Amino acid sequence: MKKNKNKLKTSTKIAMIFFFTLLAFGLSIEGYHLRNTAIENNRVQVSLKKNENAVVLFYKDDCSDCKAIFDRVMVEKDFGGTNIKPINLNNVKNKHYIGEYNLHYVPTLIVLHHGKEVDRYTGIDKRKINDLFKGAMKWPDINTRPRVIV
Repeated sequence: MKKNKNKLKTSTKIAMIFFFTLLAFGLSIEGYHLRNTAIENNRVQVSLKKNENAVVLFYKDDCSDCKAIFDRVMVEKDFGGTNIKPINLNNVKNKHYIGEYNLHYVPTLIVLHHGKEVDRYTGIDKRKINDLFKGAMKWPDINTRPRVIV
């Protein structure tokens, strides 16, 4: 009987550890998503330097396609080491980029190397977005930390 009680206590402890680990993981994902939503809805003016080395995401915070890829792009920024500049075109002070970069649709990602456009993708195909990020890796000054492609 005592052996069964110990076994029950051990399995209860394991179940509780598993539950609280899942809970912590879920809360951290939700917190990360809330942070990205705050960034996405940010309507501050963004300036690009003349010799900027970055992947620029042009988006609108009320665009459903933009929302579909925003978290993926922010994961690349936060964990992939790519210098990404999200620019919300709903801000009146950012609208000049529409003419400067000949933007017709959002979301549009543009790779800038020393201020010059070297690659562009408009759309939500995650494979093509990943290809754009992989292509940007050949410019070491766009990446903020070394990465290994798997």
